[in-house]
Amino acid sequence: MEYALTVLLEAVPNVDVLAYAVDIDTLFDLAGQREPDLVILYANRTKNEAVEQVQRIKAAWPATRCLALVEVSRQRPALEAAGADMTELQGVSPKRLLEAIAELAPDSRLGQSQAG
Repeated sequence: MEYALTVLLEAVPNVDVLAYAVDIDTLFDLAGQREPDLVILYANRTKNEAVEQVQRIKAAWPATRCLALVEVSRQRPALEAAGADMTELQGVSPKRLLEAIAELAPDSRLGQSQAG
């Protein structure tokens, strides 16, 4: 899914992919002083790291929107309580994922028709 997400995001106008990080510490290292508009993270159901990750992102970058991709629906309440702006199930359709990103990052021009 990571590769598909990469291809999908890099094809979107006005989306600047700041970093692809394998963990939260790498995200902070790669982002440096730039505050991302949106962070998309995977929530593993066997580890509860995603709740802590959302809390760290929101503490460091309060305006950053967080989209958590969950393995099972029961993960949603804890992530939303931690500050995730939206949760979607992993494996959601590309169309729905783009809609979620457009909702969280309206400046991306996602979903807007382009004259041409």
